[in-house]
Amino acid sequence: MPRSPAQSWIRPARIRPEILALVAAIPAGRLTSCNAIGRQLDVSPRHVVTVLATLGERERQNLPWWRVVADGGAIGRHKWRETQIRYLQAEGIAVAPAGIVCDLAARFLASVPVAAGAKPQDTAQAVPAGQPTLSRARGSKRHTTTS
Repeated sequence: MPRSPAQSWIRPARIRPEILALVAAIPAGRLTSCNAIGRQLDVSPRHVVTVLATLGERERQNLPWWRVVADGGAIGRHKWRETQIRYLQAEGIAVAPAGIVCDLAARFLASVPVAAGAKPQDTAQAVPAGQPTLSRARGSKRHTTTS
């Protein structure tokens, strides 16, 4: 539900379920941006970035977080960058060597269609088939496993 500009100060934790529901509703082969999600929810794009940057392991495996890119199609320089590029490519989305999505205009969703009352688990999509899933063993560095 859209908020008035006066409510744009709301903390990321309070809008987290709405952000996750929108991310979960992004169809395979399509993309959106933190700015577009922020506009749709009438919140700061920084809130969207914060929520995506703090996803837990289970959320990372069940939500299509990789379908959220910068407005110009750039893949951010974050620790999941290479994984995000692999997942996008597995869905048939071409990514230039510089980390920019090719043909963004044809794949971009300015507004993510989501069913009324949908929850993240209702529309969640798993990691693309054959792609490694991420796992952390207690007290060790990042490990990958194949799903």
